Amino acid sequence: MALIGVVLLSLYFQLNSPKGLRQYDLEPLEYREVPYKCHIKYKDNAFYIIDEFRVNSEEKKIVNKLTRNSKWNIAGLIGQKIIVQQHRIIPVRLALYSSSRIIAVQVPSMKIGKINYIPDINSSAMINVPKKMVVKTFPPYLKKTDNLAGNSEILIMSIKELPEGENTIRLKVVGNLYRNDLGNLIVQFSFWTPFRWLVFTMFFILSEQIKKDVLTPIADKLLQIIKLKSV
Repeated sequence: MALIGVVLLSLYFQLNSPKGLRQYDLEPLEYREVPYKCHIKYKDNAFYIIDEFRVNSEEKKIVNKLTRNSKWNIAGLIGQKIIVQQHRIIPVRLALYSSSRIIAVQVPSMKIGKINYIPDINSSAMINVPKKMVVKTFPPYLKKTDNLAGNSEILIMSIKELPEGENTIRLKVVGNLYRNDLGNLIVQFSFWTPFRWLVFTMFFILSEQIKKDVLTPIADKLLQIIKLKSV
């Protein structure tokens, strides 16, 4: 009897010690694919990101396990889907002499207890940026539309286009100087920074020359015509 008591006491301490808990807590995570949307908006030299998972309302008991300290929070209900979101910010700073840089945006999962929610094949990312700011994306964006609310555009990307095992969206962004057709072209096809500056210098010199030789005489001629008509 004494031996049985010692064994039971030893087992009790093993189960209630941190090491013992780790040994017996071997239940694997259950992965569940659900719709995911990534909203990315550029503002004040940063990307403001909202990650959004849409979980079936039948899983409300699981979602309610989110604690106040969790980075995820319940944002509402759409139809039969519970909207769970997190907010994050990625700084985007481009020096004047720097033409472009790659911004990496990780696609997250949402772990609640033993359940790990991951994006399904219909998941997508929507990127709202100034026009010509993003010259290339990985994976390639599916659609680009102008935002009627201002001088910006919206890029739509499909998460399923990411290679297996890859969970990072990459955006190649450029500074103000390169946010035009010529700047985009130079960034995409030229990798030598001094050459970029040389091309831009020539462009501005030629622009001034065109202004002097063509636009100014035309403007002067129009002013003369207006003056003659007003006499």
